[in-house]
Amino acid sequence: MGAIATFIVAVVIIVTKFQAGAWVVVLAIPLVVSLFLLIRRHYRYGDW
Repeated sequence: MGAIATFIVAVVIIVTKFQAGAWVVVLAIPLVVSLFLLIRRHYRYGDW
């Protein structure tokens, strides 16, 4: 039940901030995290 409430609050905050002009942050954070995960995977499993 707590996860559902947290998800709903997160969606409301993201939509509100997106409309207020924070769309760059909403899009940039997942992109940066994805980039970090790719780099981590490269260093963990990459050919040396």
